Amino acid sequence: MGDWTSYVKLPQAIQNVSAEDIKRVAAKYFIKNNSTTGWFVAQNNGAVAQINSPAYGPNYYRDPAVFGPEKNDPSADEGTAAAPLVDFSSHMQRATVAGIELIAIDMPINDVVSFVGSFAAGETLSPVDAPTLAGLTAAMLDKGTQRNDRFVIAERLDTLGAGIGFAAGAHSLGFSGKFLRADAGAVMGLLAEQLREPAFDPAVLETLKSRHAAGLLQAIDNPDYRADAQIARLLYPKGHPNYSNEIEVLLEDLKTTTIEDIAQFHADHYGPQSMRLVFAGDIDFEQLTAAVESAFEGWNGGVDYPSEVPAQLDNTQQSKRIYIADKTSVAVRYAQNTGIQRTDDDYLPFMIGNYILGGSFNSRLMQQVRKQQGLTYNIRSSHSGDILTAGNWSLRASFSPALLDQGLAATETVFSNWYDQGVSADEVQKAIDTLSGSYLVGLSTTGSVAGQVLSFVQRGFAPEYIDEYPKRLQAITAEQVNTTVQNYLQPDHHTLVIAGSLTNPQDEEPAANQTLQTLSIRLDTPNAGWRIEIEQVYRSAERLVVISRLQHSGDSAASVISTVSDSVSIPASEEQLAVQHYVLGKTWEWGNSPNYSCIESIDAISPPLDGAELLYQK
Repeated sequence: MGDWTSYVKLPQAIQNVSAEDIKRVAAKYFIKNNSTTGWFVAQNNGAVAQINSPAYGPNYYRDPAVFGPEKNDPSADEGTAAAPLVDFSSHMQRATVAGIELIAIDMPINDVVSFVGSFAAGETLSPVDAPTLAGLTAAMLDKGTQRNDRFVIAERLDTLGAGIGFAAGAHSLGFSGKFLRADAGAVMGLLAEQLREPAFDPAVLETLKSRHAAGLLQAIDNPDYRADAQIARLLYPKGHPNYSNEIEVLLEDLKTTTIEDIAQFHADHYGPQSMRLVFAGDIDFEQLTAAVESAFEGWNGGVDYPSEVPAQLDNTQQSKRIYIADKTSVAVRYAQNTGIQRTDDDYLPFMIGNYILGGSFNSRLMQQVRKQQGLTYNIRSSHSGDILTAGNWSLRASFSPALLDQGLAATETVFSNWYDQGVSADEVQKAIDTLSGSYLVGLSTTGSVAGQVLSFVQRGFAPEYIDEYPKRLQAITAEQVNTTVQNYLQPDHHTLVIAGSLTNPQDEEPAANQTLQTLSIRLDTPNAGWRIEIEQVYRSAERLVVISRLQHSGDSAASVISTVSDSVSIPASEEQLAVQHYVLGKTWEWGNSPNYSCIESIDAISPPLDGAELLYQK
């Protein structure tokens, strides 16, 4: 049995383990004759995940008949019709209660029920001259009611082992939670109380406004935020749900918004008119409907979702560069309006094509721009803004300033090949298999099932679409994918936004023409709370001097040895130079390396830096 001294001794003990020790232990314990192997053979072709399984637990949806070359047991009845990939519809009940659309899905779990809900009170319903109003109203909901302050409500939820959360999205106010089946009445009562009777305390509003303002001020120096917001303003007109206001506009609106404005927005927009509630778990439908009716009876008002929004702006080739000082990476965004909405027939073929381009770690962009060329850590493409409006395609990437031109060229090459040459049937089938599998595995919890049903309903589908979606995926062909990509994207109509510490291309040789050298550092740390960053790189006549700093986040972290690393790219020297690393902030004695020198202050290495050229500064 271990004791507290292991906290100190364990790192050194791990360091003392040799390769011979590992071989000895492996030979002793990993004995083939002592192993046990299990193999699952499905008895129904295509039966991947039926909801009426008697046991509740982890579900692994990988039927060989659907997701691989292996076939099911040949003894299975070939005449039996294939079971559906998922079957939630036969366990689904619906009703309209107190003006609210209620959907409940019974799942094989005892006592636990999750719920999600929404109605039309999202950011898009804020007045044009008060864009923060919907978000501030939503943020006030859990800050107390006219009957109970927030501490009393929190204590009641804690006593019940339940939770309720609120958030305003582009279109909807969303809320979600979880409770024990026996507590449905109490939890629905607290949900109704917070939605119907918020306290709207002026002092709480001022605190919220200060926090929101602080977040916006931080966003000024965030390349990703600035690039995303600028793209939205170039693709959509003011007043469109996907438009993003300038930070200055949002800050000014925060200053002028009053508690009376909040109360008026609540009176005008909150109510059951467009409200939906989806429950999943151990369902007693009569109990649920009674709980919802009791909690929300007599509540009136609310609004429908807007039926008309301003049209998207036309696609034109345009670019915008935003300079932000002292940033180690540059945020890059390519985008185009497609006009595709989630309910359109062309959405799924386009989505699969985009998934092959940049939807996963195995996508073309990640494999070619990141893995093969090493130009970025993150590059993705997606389609968004398409829930209740026509959406847009976008490509997100980040590059170091020195690699920006190379990164842009590589990205555009991958896009052009994908667009001009199309995707293969094999790529499409692999994408379908992966998307189907991840979708099905994602439906293994009550919360995810309720959320998925609401997501489909918000987009205009029937609740039963939760079963239909994987079937529709399986029917997509490579020809459909290539046709939709050609129909909805135009390579010469990109909107390009670049934000970060940009360099003037006239001041130095373009990065695409430079030979680059990558410098990396890698260290073991006592726990996962540490990180390391390369802060400076100098070049002298004899060597490259790399100065890195270790820092702890200050948060509690698992006390297990972890590895941290960082790397930067610099213009390569004509001759090969030795590299000497100096590390600031190391507080433990073990794990030293002859390649790294640990120092307490930069002053300790001032002589080696005399006359050296600064190549990189964080």
